Amino acid sequence: MVVPAYEEEARLPRTLVALAARPELWTDGEVLLVVEPGTDATAAIAREACHRHPWLRALFPAVHRGKGGAVRAGLAAADGPFAGFMDADLSTGLDALPAALARLQAGPGAPDIIIGNRQHPASLIARRQNLLRESMGKAFNVVLRFLGSADFADTQCGFKVFNRRALDLLLPRLTVDGFAFDVEILLVAKRLGLRVEDIPVDWRDAPKSKVRLVRDSLLMLKDAMLIRWRTRHIRPVAP
Repeated sequence: MVVPAYEEEARLPRTLVALAARPELWTDGEVLLVVEPGTDATAAIAREACHRHPWLRALFPAVHRGKGGAVRAGLAAADGPFAGFMDADLSTGLDALPAALARLQAGPGAPDIIIGNRQHPASLIARRQNLLRESMGKAFNVVLRFLGSADFADTQCGFKVFNRRALDLLLPRLTVDGFAFDVEILLVAKRLGLRVEDIPVDWRDAPKSKVRLVRDSLLMLKDAMLIRWRTRHIRPVAP
């Protein structure tokens, strides 16, 4: 699982404790921290933790590109049959991971991609976003559906897992470095004909989000329109 960690010195230690408390999740896998250059102690925390935990690895890109760029770099470095990403604050509960892997390995007809859906009737929201942020998120999804850029109730949940085929098809086609990278993933997957399934999640809003509400929402809408245009020629691939 890829965890982008840009200037996360305040939250990363707690996240590492939570990850270490679930060793059964990493028996056949690893956590890959992608630490882009910043001004705090995130890199030092990541390096020290990697010495203590054999299931933990870290990448240190030379350039800060943004969350999308960090996730893309981490997924490109993953070499197993499945890979995914989750936020550094672990807003999505870790029980989503075994649930996602079970669906991806469900046999013929299994999905290629699993995404968390906070709007799912079975999702448990322990602490909601503030009303303005939640309302803007829902409005963003309505606009995306109007643009034809998303068929999903929750594009921005920071939990997605892919099988190897999906990764190999998606990664060469992904370009967005900012927060709209989730939209790009789902739209490219739709164009390619990949099977996407959402699952309920246990989710808790984390304070001090990196998203600047108005500015980043406008940038995401702009990127979403550009993504729709850039991907218009992608055609479905054979199963």
